[in-house]
Amino acid sequence: MERFAKKFRVMGSICILLELVTLFLPFMKRVQENYPEDIWSRLDYIQGAIGIFIGNVRADLPQTFTTTQAAWILGLMALPLVIAVAACVWGIVGDHKQRVSSILIFLVFLLDIIMFATKGNFLLQGEEGQSYLMGNGSMYALIISGVSSVFSVLAWIATPKIVKETSDEIPRVAEIKQQQVEAKYNVMLEEQPEKPQEKQQMPLHGVLVGIQGLYAGAEIAMKDGEEIRLGRAEGNHLIFTGQRSVSRNHCKIRWNEAKQSYLFLDYSSSGTYLNGSQDCLPQNLEIEVPCGSQIALGNRENIFLLK
Repeated sequence: MERFAKKFRVMGSICILLELVTLFLPFMKRVQENYPEDIWSRLDYIQGAIGIFIGNVRADLPQTFTTTQAAWILGLMALPLVIAVAACVWGIVGDHKQRVSSILIFLVFLLDIIMFATKGNFLLQGEEGQSYLMGNGSMYALIISGVSSVFSVLAWIATPKIVKETSDEIPRVAEIKQQQVEAKYNVMLEEQPEKPQEKQQMPLHGVLVGIQGLYAGAEIAMKDGEEIRLGRAEGNHLIFTGQRSVSRNHCKIRWNEAKQSYLFLDYSSSGTYLNGSQDCLPQNLEIEVPCGSQIALGNRENIFLLK
């Protein structure tokens, strides 16, 4: 899900940047009989408002704004554009967990709603035989920020939540562990007291060790070329019943004795993380992982050491 969260945030960020296009779209037009239409854009309004405070900004508007009108225009026309640029940059360079870009996009959407609802206040007073009409600039701005907000909501939903197991599920962990014992993998779920001469010596490498989560303490010795599949589905070798952050078919691991390394293939929707990285491993691409690496599944509640 984290991949989808990042994609939705980037799509929303790119979409909100289209707000800049509305600078040049018709915001108001003047209609006069026997004369061509005069059209003013959002940029013309912003220049006229800035000219009230600075005094040397040229604007081709037919009349001058008051100080109150200029402040209102800058707050509803110029400010959303600045916020849109900040949201775009933050959404693209930030990770999948950041939500600042979504908050900024929602703020732009809110300002566009206010601008669209009060657009009548921006109409100028025409002389006899003249009439001023609103263009489509404010409507397009509202549509753009609305679509961006939808992407932000999808990104918010797709961001994985860390789910803690409830206390009534704890007694089932021992039962689930016991069901996963397979002789061919030599899973040792609990360390039993043994006589020194009978204790089985584990190989130095080619061992999957559970260090956190459902299989914490398990040691699974792997033969050369042997694969172990992990996931919630019954057909996997290590089954993660009740672990919603683990996909049904999450990943598979194969031991390569000649290279003394592991071949790892992830095909999950929630991602797998190598050695505490914030970025998940590529999907559907087999990569070589050296001994001593750690992999974390989904929300990082289940962690294994590739010994």
